Amino acid sequence: MDKYVYEHGFTNNALRAAIEEERLSTMAIGMFEDGINQAILAHMEEASIYAAKKYASEKQSMTSGKQVVMAMIKYKLEYQAGFIKANMWKQAMGSIMLQSKSKAIESLQRFADEVAHEADAFETPESQMVNYHKVDWYAKRMGVSMVYAATELYMLTDTSENFEDTWAFLNDQVDACVSLKAFGEEAKMVMDMGTFMATTYLSNKVQ
Repeated sequence: MDKYVYEHGFTNNALRAAIEEERLSTMAIGMFEDGINQAILAHMEEASIYAAKKYASEKQSMTSGKQVVMAMIKYKLEYQAGFIKANMWKQAMGSIMLQSKSKAIESLQRFADEVAHEADAFETPESQMVNYHKVDWYAKRMGVSMVYAATELYMLTDTSENFEDTWAFLNDQVDACVSLKAFGEEAKMVMDMGTFMATTYLSNKVQ
């Protein structure tokens, strides 16, 4: 599927080409309730799986929850770096936000659950993330989701070599997030504002 996305973008033409390669009827496109959005959601899930597998292979080198959060978010974003460089992921995000926003949020929440769970294993009151262990599960998940969403948006316009500026931005976001005395309503307000701005921006970019 990916090779056709590079040729046609995130469109039904890409989906049709992939289906034809598998020698299936083009009527199969109708089996997808949200059309190309199902392929985008599948790619998002693949990115989460990739991040989990890469983390598992490098877990022994991790020494703190902060490292876990940064590593897993970076791995997931790296998986879609090709589409970002080709200026196609912006189109995908815009389409998802307009037509399958709830499913995209569910996908991100599942990823955030896994990241928060893995990071928890490293945390003690004396750990580097001094406030992280004090907040509840939902606040942690919200914090991870907030950092991921902000970093993904930043990455869309990053032209630095190997996305070095994005990884520096990610580090700053994690530091800022875990230094909060309380996530709760303060984090929710920031996330809601960010979601609104991202939705407005990306909606205007849909082709």
